Amino acid sequence: MTSTHTSKPMLKYFLSGRWGKTVFPFALTILFVVVISGCGKNDGLTSINGTVFFDDSPLDNGSIVFIPADGSGTMSDAKIQSGKFKARVQPQKRLAVKIYSMKDVPVDSKTASPLTPSGNAVETQTVCIIPECYNEKTTLAIEPAAGDKTFRFDLQSDPSKSLSSH
Repeated sequence: MTSTHTSKPMLKYFLSGRWGKTVFPFALTILFVVVISGCGKNDGLTSINGTVFFDDSPLDNGSIVFIPADGSGTMSDAKIQSGKFKARVQPQKRLAVKIYSMKDVPVDSKTASPLTPSGNAVETQTVCIIPECYNEKTTLAIEPAAGDKTFRFDLQSDPSKSLSSH
């Protein structure tokens, strides 16, 4: 007895139906994206978090920048919101820390200096409210070790009062 059934190659059969026209290309695309992007972050960075206080209160908003002290490696930054930040930084490396927070202040257009509460505000100027010793002339630094992932920075508008991080 001879068989009249003709067998198609399995892949050709699979690609010719509904699977081949819709599901297979979609599944292949998903697989490609997963393979290219990887299953997890493997960028050599470690996650840290912390708090920033300014004059003994959580800093409302700002930014924090981590720069390798030796000048080599990856610089990282993060937003500060309600005194808290989360960042990804290079582990086992000493990092200089710069903290900024900007604020609009009223300015006298004739002298370009901030006005007293009794003065008339003609315009505003955006200024950094954080002293330079915490940003452009920073003295802050961290060294994220394997178990040390949380940092606290206590900043003062008068830096002579206290300059600490831990």
